[in-house]
Amino acid sequence: MTGLCSRRILRLRLQYSRYWFMLVPTVALILFIFSVGGGFSFPCTLMTCHSEESLPSPDQKRNGELSSLSDLNGIEICLSIKFVEPIQPLELTGSPQLGTKGPYVVVYNYLKSSKFYAINETVTFTTHSTPEFMNNVGTIAERWDGPVSVALFVPSTDFCRTLHRLIFLRNCDKAAYREKVTWHLYWPKDSPPPSSWSLVPDETQVECEKLANDYRHNIDLKQTWRAVNHLSYPINVGRNVARQASTTWFVLPSDVELFPSIGLAPQFMNFISHQSNNLKMPPRLNKDPPRRVYVVPVFEVKEILPNKKEELIIQLARNSAVYFHRLVCPHCQRFPGIRKWITEIGTPGQIHAMSWTQRVPPYHRWEPIFVCSPREPLYDELLSWDGLQDKMTQMHELCLLGYEFVILDRAFLVHAPGIKRPTRRSSRNSERDAFVKENARIYEQVVTMLDTKYGANTKCPHH
Repeated sequence: MTGLCSRRILRLRLQYSRYWFMLVPTVALILFIFSVGGGFSFPCTLMTCHSEESLPSPDQKRNGELSSLSDLNGIEICLSIKFVEPIQPLELTGSPQLGTKGPYVVVYNYLKSSKFYAINETVTFTTHSTPEFMNNVGTIAERWDGPVSVALFVPSTDFCRTLHRLIFLRNCDKAAYREKVTWHLYWPKDSPPPSSWSLVPDETQVECEKLANDYRHNIDLKQTWRAVNHLSYPINVGRNVARQASTTWFVLPSDVELFPSIGLAPQFMNFISHQSNNLKMPPRLNKDPPRRVYVVPVFEVKEILPNKKEELIIQLARNSAVYFHRLVCPHCQRFPGIRKWITEIGTPGQIHAMSWTQRVPPYHRWEPIFVCSPREPLYDELLSWDGLQDKMTQMHELCLLGYEFVILDRAFLVHAPGIKRPTRRSSRNSERDAFVKENARIYEQVVTMLDTKYGANTKCPHH
């Protein structure tokens, strides 16, 4: 039986052996056609299969691990954002001081707050930021009883990074971001955004969980376009934009890492309404309206943000708080009457004028932060943050104009926790040398021009 089977197999092999050379290429051709056309499926145990959920996304690193937003370039970030037409058309304008001939362009009211405030209802907190510090705005807005106006510097692909953060903050974080904060954008003319500035993000369908994951992975945002390209920060453009966009008469131009005492805005408005009874000023020699600004002292704390003056005084007594820049630039924020301010608590829930002064020696290098109105001089937009002393030209102009600085007794600002201390000169400091020299050159030109315009005054020396 075994021999019979062997003979039949041999006969079949001899009969069909001449067709074997055609079988292999035919099978290969069939497999190729089906694989290209998508009409042939293989078991996942034989070939790599992906479900839609497991397909690699743009959010994954090239080594296969889940990435953060910093691993994407700006174009990819922009492509991840859905844009729509705004309710009101946006316009591109020049910066407040340099105008349309200057190097910067501005989009006002890019994303507006949901709440409206009347012109004499309260005070607007105005500030500026880059993508790295936007998360401070929420703390400001929660502590501020009024609108917050923020100018964001967004050169090139930082535009995309900033919008990604804006979508998260306005829709997935503190409610104050949407209720109180209005955002404005500005950038250099030679570094425009890669996406259209005339469109706004679609906030009707927001995936907060995914946005939060990206946000957590990019809390530092060290690889911004500005940082990588060593672009200077035109801080005064941001200050002017945020201030000019205010809808209230009184504004508090401040920095994004300075947080206000609780109740400052309504208490200030109450003070203003009774100012004639609260402020004992010397008699004026002429009938011109007084030129005044209202100083809000600034402090630093180790860890805890105080809400009211009583809490701040306790921290000062325990050496866990100091006046701003005490250890790195003592003259910058040491204000007249500081000892009296620290020892006298004042009336809880109210603001009064503790004293008044002018910016003359020995306080001619003082850089106070104050509540003011649209009438006050703008900051010089040619001065950069990197070059230091960016507010000094404005302070010189206020001195020449004879401004009175009214120091408020219970209002204050506190820097983000952490007391600044002198540090060794680093490579980063040396990189700033060129900017420091440029600011010094611009400063001399501007103050000389101001002396010519208003008349030089020995009480207003150059620093």
